[in-house]
Amino acid sequence: MTPVDAGRSPDARYREYLDEGLLHFQRCGEGHAVFPPRLVCPACGGRDLDWRPSVGTGVVYSATTTPVRDGEEYSIVLVDMDDGFRMMSRMDRVSPQIGDQVRVVVRPIPGGTEPLPCVEPDHAATGRD
Repeated sequence: MTPVDAGRSPDARYREYLDEGLLHFQRCGEGHAVFPPRLVCPACGGRDLDWRPSVGTGVVYSATTTPVRDGEEYSIVLVDMDDGFRMMSRMDRVSPQIGDQVRVVVRPIPGGTEPLPCVEPDHAATGRD
């Protein structure tokens, strides 16, 4: 557990983890998962927030496919992460269904430069290729 760095924004620390290829979230002293990163837990108001590595797996809660002019369509998904928080993400080349098991991959999106947490099917969980 790494306590919130004094003098540095939670977003800056979160992006440093992403630069390392890692997805992290915060957990308050009462045990609530906090995401996106914040200074205060939205559930209890606690300020004692520690950084935790995400297990990187979850289940699709909601999904929509977005067409792209002159490009490949992609999906925007809400994922209930196994760590206890819900995250919006992107899924390329797959039309996800509610309930699909996914895993996080941290990478730049097409046309982007900063790494972001994207998801892909979790074949290990489903036993499918």
